[in-house]
Amino acid sequence: MSKARKAKGSNEKAPKPPRPRLAVTVDGRALPDAEARAVWEAFSSHMDAHPGDMAGFAASRGWTAVAPTYSRGQAVLVVTARS
Repeated sequence: MSKARKAKGSNEKAPKPPRPRLAVTVDGRALPDAEARAVWEAFSSHMDAHPGDMAGFAASRGWTAVAPTYSRGQAVLVVTARS
């Protein structure tokens, strides 16, 4: 029996792709993976040049605040765009 036929008739679900290690939410809405990675790269570069200046990074993007956190195995940058 072929794998395709066996999978179709079985109750097994296809494995989920691994979750990315980095995520960004903006006002509670998750950004797509590629966009989240780009925001994290910019955040990391800014923090290397300006240690501790999360407010400056947020302001440079037109946001109110940013805060890094860790949730369910992911580093999450929580962005508040609205005050």
